[in-house]
Amino acid sequence: MANHRPVIIGGSNSVTLAKRVARAAHGEFIALKVSRFPDGETLVRISKKLQGRAVVIVNSTYPNANDALMEVALAVDAAKRGGALSVTAVLPYLAYMRQDTVFNPGEPLSASVMARVLNDADRVIAVDPHLHRIRRLSDVFKARAESTTANAVLAEYIRSHYRTAVVVGPDAESFQWARTIADRIGLKATILRKTRFSARRVVVRLAGAVVVKGHDVVIVDDMVSTGHTVAEAAKLAKRLGARKVHCVCVHGLFLGDAVRLLKRAGIRDIVSTNTVPGPFARIDVSSLIAEAVYQ
Repeated sequence: MANHRPVIIGGSNSVTLAKRVARAAHGEFIALKVSRFPDGETLVRISKKLQGRAVVIVNSTYPNANDALMEVALAVDAAKRGGALSVTAVLPYLAYMRQDTVFNPGEPLSASVMARVLNDADRVIAVDPHLHRIRRLSDVFKARAESTTANAVLAEYIRSHYRTAVVVGPDAESFQWARTIADRIGLKATILRKTRFSARRVVVRLAGAVVVKGHDVVIVDDMVSTGHTVAEAAKLAKRLGARKVHCVCVHGLFLGDAVRLLKRAGIRDIVSTNTVPGPFARIDVSSLIAEAVYQ
């Protein structure tokens, strides 16, 4: 008798998340076996017969983006050679999307290179990838590629924990998340205008007429890496009289001393989804990934 349950394979960065996806998708979880040759090359092995099965490989590309991408690419090939009916690569956090154009002569279009590495998959799914100059994942992938958003789960978390807060987007790119999330739960939203002088020096100012004085503020962003933009936003909110300031994001990278920087800026709560594992990953995206897989 044919087994119609999908096989959910968890890569090194996403074992726990992949287990949750398997439960949500009523699938069968297995961990990808990953080892290294003496020279550092990656070897993967799938310890399951896949003939005629739908396979979903889940692996976030942080930390160690290069190793994580190679894991997925090799696992896709192994699954196809093992007779999988279809192979979907799920990248909860998708690296190499920042360089979505050639910014300086002599530099690559990194998003396009990354896509070529993953194009052997039948389908690619990412959660809130950095889409700016590239409007859709399908613009760089030959494989069927689409994004899903964590807006609903972020909105529910904010509704449950900060019911009367003002939602703030720390820059123009993040305001789409702030406004959409605020609209879903009936809160006010505003945007901060950002002027970046260097990678570590950012100046922000409040735009619009929304009052933050006396209110809790939730700063919402798709990704927090060094934390400088969010920290400057928090400092401004406090200067304008905000009562408490919190940070909620999709992808919490929190590089270097980012957490210390955010706390020194007066941020009370730091919360991210579990697209990237870590101590602040308290919002689960497994159900929305399972839904995307079945669409």
